Amino acid sequence: MIIVKIMLTLNLLPQKQKEAFANEKKMRFLLFYSAELLFILILFSFLLFSIYVYINIYLNAENTIKNAAYSDQNIQKYESLEKEAENYSKRAKEIVNVKNSIVAISPFLKDFTDMLPTEFIINGIFYSKNIFDIEGATTTRNEALKLEKILRENAKITNLNFPVENYLNLEKIKFSFKIK
Repeated sequence: MIIVKIMLTLNLLPQKQKEAFANEKKMRFLLFYSAELLFILILFSFLLFSIYVYINIYLNAENTIKNAAYSDQNIQKYESLEKEAENYSKRAKEIVNVKNSIVAISPFLKDFTDMLPTEFIINGIFYSKNIFDIEGATTTRNEALKLEKILRENAKITNLNFPVENYLNLEKIKFSFKIK
């Protein structure tokens, strides 16, 4: 059994009311579709705003990562500069230590040659670890004794080692001695 429902629409209203009813129907139609359009626009705006927030968060995170990497590079540069500064400081300390351990040879040599009489010939002066090894020659043993006396009387010279071999010959004596 099929029930068929048929509705007959009879429009027995006066013309003015018919127009008012048609206008109201149009207004409801416009209002309904305007509300739907507004709802779609709100959804679209929300979607655009969500995309904006997502992109903004993504770009901020990327910039933070870039800044962190840049600051890491700066930190690494700073650390390498600190290491270089420490190395230079160590080198400077080494230079100062070496400078402090250096004996001023040239003033000693000047004083030494000034106190020698002219008849002495210096063949070589060798320096190693605060010890001067001086080799030379003189014409007589008396001059060698005179040299030893001059060296022993000088207050700047300590630990004079004047070997006995220097006195074996009477003439053309080659001598060597060490001064500390």
